[in-house]
Amino acid sequence: LPSSTFAFQSYAESMYEAARLNEQLKVAVDSLAELDEIGRVTLNSDYNFTDTTTKQYRYQAVFDIAHY
Repeated sequence: LPSSTFAFQSYAESMYEAARLNEQLKVAVDSLAELDEIGRVTLNSDYNFTDTTTKQYRYQAVFDIAHY
């Protein structure tokens, strides 16, 4: 199966809210595996990705998604 790697970033006003949004995002992306066009969804990495220059709180979740 061909696969693609996707990086999803969750921004929020606080680190807690960014982490919470990231957790919701991971559940949503995992549910893509239920689609007929998707063969596999694998979480590659998940980490605090706060921008220290702009002080914007964000998390990043990277997924490998095999698709038809």
